[in-house]
Amino acid sequence: MIYRRSFLICCFFLGLLALAFPRIGSAQTCAAGSGPTVTVVPGDNVQSMVTSAGCGATFTFGPGVYTNFSVVPLDYDQFISSTPKAAILSGATVVSNFIFNKTINLWVGHIQITPVTSPKGQCYPGVIGCIHPEDLFFNGALYTRVNTYAAVVSGSWYLNYTDGNVYLANNPTGQTVQISTTRFAIGAGNVTSVVVNGFTIEYYGSPANNGAVEGIDYYQVTSIPSYNWLIENNEIRYNHGAGVNLGDQMTVTGNYLHHNGQLGVGGTGNNVSVTNNEIAFNNAVGYSYAWAGGAKFVQITGLSVTNNYSHDNNGPGLWTDIENSNVDIGFNQLSNNRGAGIIHEISYSATIHDNTITNDGIDTRGTGPWWGGGIIVSNSSSVQVYNNTLTNCQNGVMEQSKNRGNGSNGLPYALQDVIVYNNNITQSSGFAAGLVKNYPAGNLIYTGSGNTFGINSSGIAAPDTYTLSSPAKFVWLLNNAPNSQITEQEWNAQGNN
Repeated sequence: MIYRRSFLICCFFLGLLALAFPRIGSAQTCAAGSGPTVTVVPGDNVQSMVTSAGCGATFTFGPGVYTNFSVVPLDYDQFISSTPKAAILSGATVVSNFIFNKTINLWVGHIQITPVTSPKGQCYPGVIGCIHPEDLFFNGALYTRVNTYAAVVSGSWYLNYTDGNVYLANNPTGQTVQISTTRFAIGAGNVTSVVVNGFTIEYYGSPANNGAVEGIDYYQVTSIPSYNWLIENNEIRYNHGAGVNLGDQMTVTGNYLHHNGQLGVGGTGNNVSVTNNEIAFNNAVGYSYAWAGGAKFVQITGLSVTNNYSHDNNGPGLWTDIENSNVDIGFNQLSNNRGAGIIHEISYSATIHDNTITNDGIDTRGTGPWWGGGIIVSNSSSVQVYNNTLTNCQNGVMEQSKNRGNGSNGLPYALQDVIVYNNNITQSSGFAAGLVKNYPAGNLIYTGSGNTFGINSSGIAAPDTYTLSSPAKFVWLLNNAPNSQITEQEWNAQGNN
C-alpha cells in the first residue's frame, strides 16, 4: 500500500509538470508538407482553414472563382491549383445596383470601400487617376479612372470615396461590372517558404509598390520581409500595383505577368531570382516611367534575372534602380518596351549579357542619347555589358553620367568601370553606343574612370560589332568636347571598338 501511495504521488507531480510545461516534447515541427493536405473550393473561408491547419499545410484549390480572396499564410504553407490556371483568385467586387440618373446623364451605382491612406505614385502627363488603387472592369475591359463625375465619358469611370457612388456613362444593364477592392491575394511579412503554384490571380486593388502576391506585410505590423517564397506557373494580371511584390530569397518563375497597373514584378530583398517569366503590357493604368514598367528592382543584393521575355511594357522592360549589387541579367528577350529595354541605374556590380533586344527603349519624352535605349547604364559602377544582340532600338548601349547625389555609403553615384564588349548592335537611326555626361566637371569620365567599349574584363580587345546605316552615329568625347556626336571612324579613333 505504501508503494502504491508513493506511485500515485509521483504520477500526480508528473501531471502537474505536464500542465506547467505543456509544450515540452510536443512542439510542431514545420517543413514543406509537414501539415495536413486540405481541399479548398470556392466559398470556403480559407483564412480560417489556414489558421486551423497550422504551418506546413498544403491547400489544393479546385476550379472556380474565389471572390475577394485574401490570405495571410503560415510558414511552409503551399497553395496549389489542382488544374493549372483554373482556380481564379479575384480581388474584385461585382457592382450590380446601378440606376440611371437623368440629371447628370450617368449611371450611378454604389460600393462600400475603405480608401487607402496617402496612396503613392505619380501619373504620366495627361493621366489623372492612376494613384488610386481601385480599378473598374466592364465585361473584363479596364476602364480609365477620372477624378470627377463631370469628366466621365464612354470607357471611363469615377468613384466618390465619400458616399461610395460609382459613375458610368456606359449602360451596365446586363453587363458585368467589377471593381478591384481587395488589396492582395496572398501576402505576409516574416513568413518563410510559401509556395503559390498554378493560379490565375486578377483584379486586386494593390496600391503602388504593393502586389497581388505580397512578399512583405501589407499591414506594416512587421517590417521583416518574407523569406524563400516560390511563385511559379501563375497567370497574374490586371492588378493595380505589381503582380508580384518581392521578399527575401523569393523565386518568381514560369509566370505570365501581364496588364498589371504598375509593374509585372518588383520590390526589394536579397538573393532574388526572376526566371522564365513572360512580363508584358504592364503599367496599364498610366504611371510615369519613374514608377512603372515590366520589372523594377530596388536595393537588392544578389539578383538573378534570366530567360524572361519582357515586351510591350509601358516603361522599362527590366530595371535595376537604386543600390542594387551582385546583379546578373542574362539570356532575356526584350522588345517594344518604353524608355529602356534594360536599365541599370544608380547601382553597383552587375553583368548584363546574352540578351536579345529588338525595337526597344522607345521614349516619347525624347530621342537623343539622354533618352531611350536598348541597354542604359546610368551612374553605376563595376558593370559588364557583353554578348548582347541589339537590333533597331531607339539607341543601342548608352552610358549616362549625371549628378545623382550620394549613395548610402556617402559617396556619389558614379559612372565608373563600365566595360562594354562583344555585343552585336544594329542601328538604322539614333546612337549605336556612347557616353553622355553633364556631371562631373572635366572629362575624366571618358578617359580616366575605366569606362571602355571593346575591351573585356581581362583587358583584351573584344570589339563590339556594329551594323549601321545613316543617320546612326555615336556620342563620346572628341577634341575635348563632351557629348560629341561622331562617326564610327571617329569613335574607333578615340580607342573604342
